[in-house]
Amino acid sequence: MRKIISNTLQLGLIVIWALTCYSICRSKEGFNYFLFWILNGFPFGFQKLRMLLFARGLGLAGEIGVFALDAIVAGLIGGIFLIKKLVVIMADYIRTVGKLFRRKATE
Repeated sequence: MRKIISNTLQLGLIVIWALTCYSICRSKEGFNYFLFWILNGFPFGFQKLRMLLFARGLGLAGEIGVFALDAIVAGLIGGIFLIKKLVVIMADYIRTVGKLFRRKATE
């Protein structure tokens, strides 16, 4: 039961974050899917990145550029981990519903 509550809270936060990113990526020209992928994946990829590139001797512009590169890489990696997280959450829901039906069938 605790896992279902935890998964529901995580899924709620993911949906709120995706809706926020959706409003950012929508424009008159169309929808920017690449930016949507990076923005959604950033919170999940930044913790998985484990290694940041650091700029030495490049000045302020170089440091900002390297930080932007870190953010883009973290977003791309995080998009993959976001999909994995959603699959795990859905599998837990399906497993729990299956257990409930098995219990009712045996009673």
